[in-house]
Amino acid sequence: MNRTVALLTGLVVVALLLAWWFLLYSPKGEEIAEVEQQIEDVQIQQVQAQNRINELEDVRQRAPEIEAQINAADAIIPSDPALPAALRQLQMAADAAGVDLPTIAIARPGEGEGANAMSVSLSISGGYFQIIDFLRRIEDPTITPRGILWTTVSVGASEYPTLTAALSGTMFARNVPPPVADLDEVDVVVDDDAEEAA
Repeated sequence: MNRTVALLTGLVVVALLLAWWFLLYSPKGEEIAEVEQQIEDVQIQQVQAQNRINELEDVRQRAPEIEAQINAADAIIPSDPALPAALRQLQMAADAAGVDLPTIAIARPGEGEGANAMSVSLSISGGYFQIIDFLRRIEDPTITPRGILWTTVSVGASEYPTLTAALSGTMFARNVPPPVADLDEVDVVVDDDAEEAA
């Protein structure tokens, strides 16, 4: 009898342990594993967010340098043709170099991908070192901040020691896309006559 009671007690204890395992511990274990996975995901997101914050902080600290680079790029390839400014820059470079700049011809901007291209041709006359100084001035963006791609240069002698040079190339301006109209601000005009004709 005592043996039967002990056996039944043991079976009841095992049944209770199995019930506790399957009904209470096992579901909680799955919940714990799920919560641990969520914690790991949040930690990964936190690390990624901190890395992004560090990158943005670096950009903020370098903002004056980046803005200066953008301004320098805008000066070399501006967002509009700015032909009067380009003519002034070329004339100032010629005056500073001590060469004569009798002719400058700039064609109208032609549409290109990302940039408007304008053909430029000019002639100069002066001494050898003055012509070299002029070429240096128009190619150095810190002196003449306008990007010009020179494709041909021809130099000839006139009266010694004066040389004449003819240059031709291309000057660029960026294409700025037109602003996108806000649909809330667009007025729709209905032509009553057109509707009646239809």
